[in-house]
Amino acid sequence: MTEIEAKDVVKIVLQFLKESELTSTFESLQKESGVTLNTVDDADEFLGRIKEGKWDQVLLEVASLDLPVTKVQALHELVVLELIELREVETARSLLRQSEPLSLLRSENEDKYIELEKACSRTVVDVKQLYGGMSRQKRRNMVAKMLKGEVRSVPPSRLMVLIGQAIKWQQQEGLLPSSAALDVFSGAIPTTVDEEDAFPANKDIAISFGSKSYPECVAFLPDGSGFVTGSYDGFVEVWDSLTGALKQDLEYQKNEKFMMHETAVLSVAVSPDGVLLATGDKTGTVKVWKMSSGKCLKSFEAAHSDGITSLSFSEERNKVLSSSFDGKVRIHGIKSGKMLKEFRGHESFVQAARFSKDEDSVLSASVDCTIARWDVLSGDCTKRFQLPNEKPAIDVRYCSETEILATSSGAAFLMSTDGALIHKYEIKKTIDDGGPIVACAISNHGEYVYTITEAGTLTCFEYKTGKLLQSLKTGIKRAIGLALHPRKNLLACYSQEGVVQLFRD
Repeated sequence: MTEIEAKDVVKIVLQFLKESELTSTFESLQKESGVTLNTVDDADEFLGRIKEGKWDQVLLEVASLDLPVTKVQALHELVVLELIELREVETARSLLRQSEPLSLLRSENEDKYIELEKACSRTVVDVKQLYGGMSRQKRRNMVAKMLKGEVRSVPPSRLMVLIGQAIKWQQQEGLLPSSAALDVFSGAIPTTVDEEDAFPANKDIAISFGSKSYPECVAFLPDGSGFVTGSYDGFVEVWDSLTGALKQDLEYQKNEKFMMHETAVLSVAVSPDGVLLATGDKTGTVKVWKMSSGKCLKSFEAAHSDGITSLSFSEERNKVLSSSFDGKVRIHGIKSGKMLKEFRGHESFVQAARFSKDEDSVLSASVDCTIARWDVLSGDCTKRFQLPNEKPAIDVRYCSETEILATSSGAAFLMSTDGALIHKYEIKKTIDDGGPIVACAISNHGEYVYTITEAGTLTCFEYKTGKLLQSLKTGIKRAIGLALHPRKNLLACYSQEGVVQLFRD
């Protein structure tokens, strides 16, 4: 069992107090506990500012952090040296004599302090000598690396998120009811359990969107209580997965005030805790919504220059990963509203992108018939390989740390992360009328792989062997995709005919 340290609990409470602007209480708790909130909004951006020499911002942030004295001194020393290089000698001398870290340096290492004083007095500056035999940029990188392990970013509202996650986990385990108003101190007898994998081949509820619209994308909520659709007419709606009706526990939907885009919504994603929703449209706009209120928290108006083909959240829901018809994959910071990383190199549309479990890498699938793996930190492509059938890739996802499932219009492939083929999931021409595969999913316990073709044939393959176990002609025409319930054997298949058709086992 994981042990929780008391100081970590204090830090979470400190964050809540700071975000709630309870300044006096925050300062009192920090003083009484001896625990400081040693965090920045985004650690990567903080280190990036050091590498870019944005010292006004950096020094302001460092002033509120509890860092080792020697590392703070190294940072201040670099700022002084850069001011000297710019011939801002008086400012450099003022920082040297008045900043607390460098005043402490004077008493601890007088020789180094005197060298800095001498550097301020030189009329001619030898840049290489100034930075100790290295370039300015290398010195910045060295200081950034030195501070990397000292600062970290924490997602906002950790206290509320943890309480929310605890409630959701108890709901998922059946320890709390999922729809009634809750007293968080009360409990209930478990009423549900996860189902064993079984092919959902029985038609259930069908939701019709009418003749003028159709669902472009579907994603289930993490607790399985409903699913989200994004439509051709720009509507974003949340449905009850049991009844097929719009969820009425969302007040905005009850009042017919829906989340919307001005154009077709091509992709949706729900954060792992179910708190946030991301939607992307055909113009390249990405919006992030608060699920409970339907309020748009952030709008990335030019997330891409063309339609958004896929979206996914980071585990801590502070970043959104997107792919697009513009051939690029990008990571966006939800709090900053900025693009944090771009991965480019595909020669055509990118149909899907996924984070690895540790979020150190990203997989992308492209119409150029390749799968690419990208390093999140550097942005470099570390591996790129072609699908075995040399056809356009339409989806890709991690199955484990060493295996991925890649989908093309002709088949699905279980492959190693280095591109070696393990199994092939292919529909024989005698089964279907030749329509291409449009979507693929893995059953919740990893026993089966499900695919659906444009002509509406739903298939079930054995994951471990690639053997076709069952196929079903659903009668769905012009199918677009499918989504799997996170806990039950329930598939949502959707089509350009304007229907979401549910299938149960």
